[in-house]
Amino acid sequence: MIKRNGSWDDLRAYLQQPLFRNLYLFAHGSGFGMGGDWDNLTNDASGGIYPNGSTYDPHIYQTANGPIYSTAELKSGWCYQFSPTFSDAPHPYRFVFLDGCETATGDWPRPFGIEPSAQQLSYYTDTNRVPYTRPSAFVGWKEMIAYSPVLHTPAGEWGDYQTYCDFRSSWMFNWQANAQTTSLTDALSLARQQSGWISSSTYQRIVAIYGYTNLRFNDYNQRSSWP
Repeated sequence: MIKRNGSWDDLRAYLQQPLFRNLYLFAHGSGFGMGGDWDNLTNDASGGIYPNGSTYDPHIYQTANGPIYSTAELKSGWCYQFSPTFSDAPHPYRFVFLDGCETATGDWPRPFGIEPSAQQLSYYTDTNRVPYTRPSAFVGWKEMIAYSPVLHTPAGEWGDYQTYCDFRSSWMFNWQANAQTTSLTDALSLARQQSGWISSSTYQRIVAIYGYTNLRFNDYNQRSSWP
């Protein structure tokens, strides 16, 4: 528990660093939290032993100095310190992808200074807008995301674990490799097509891309690139 808590304490410390304005986080998710001590395993007859993500570890661990409670979670409420609307010392983010279940169902974009709606560049160049922030984008999922537990045997609309992983390596590669031409929206869509993790209709139903959806890999990433 100490080590798990420590790793999430490190994450929170990094998020507060002024130089960091981009975040990709892959973890168990919800509308208001990411992470948690999810330790339960299922021994399924067809899929073997794999994490089922259904049981939160509520244990309190006793040490010589007293009980230790789990803090292995990032909560949206804590992140409001980054918001230019709600914080006295804001630290808005340029890009956030919370790759976990249902991260587009709560308030996650707003703590990072991103409105939960798609916008054109003209929205950001309007100097009368309050707060006046650089173009930014948020990616999350509107539903629980999954994969078939049986390798190479898709179940329903979800592909297997390999395609699940392929999507997560492909989208960033596509975005970075063609940094001058490929938008965030196109990089994600192409990764879906290349990986075969889910169908186009499923993808359109579950994905949420907010903010400046045409953001390219290096756009507005430096202080000098935006007023």
